Amino acid sequence: MEMAKSTIEKVSLLGDFRLHTTNDEDVAIRGKKNAALLASILLEPEKRINRGAAESLLWSQRSPHQAKASLRQSLSELREQLENFSNVELITNRHEISLALNTISLDIDEMVGVASSDSVADKIRFAEHCEGEFLKGLSIHDPA
Repeated sequence: MEMAKSTIEKVSLLGDFRLHTTNDEDVAIRGKKNAALLASILLEPEKRINRGAAESLLWSQRSPHQAKASLRQSLSELREQLENFSNVELITNRHEISLALNTISLDIDEMVGVASSDSVADKIRFAEHCEGEFLKGLSIHDPA
């Protein structure tokens, strides 16, 4: 019997990078480069990134062959971690990586909305619930 999949409700990029589910679980992405890759895709307006750009961003000091292999490994690990969620799908082809998201909000989008609002009450409410610096603790030691 297959277990019911969880649903991601919100992704936090402020503070610790976390996926928040509708049943109040916080899920961390295992592996800093996996998390950085996922965050990079989420930050793109179309939720897609060029494979070559991902390789250059995260594995700039490796040979092209090693960078491709590292990206494939990272994608495999991410796919495994995301398969437990019903409303997100990692889609890959030879040229790009994208996410199909269904009803997932990003805290960073909320911040942009509040920043452009004239409501002081909205800004105060957001500041009180803001979880910290952008991608806190996600430090990748790569010159790129």
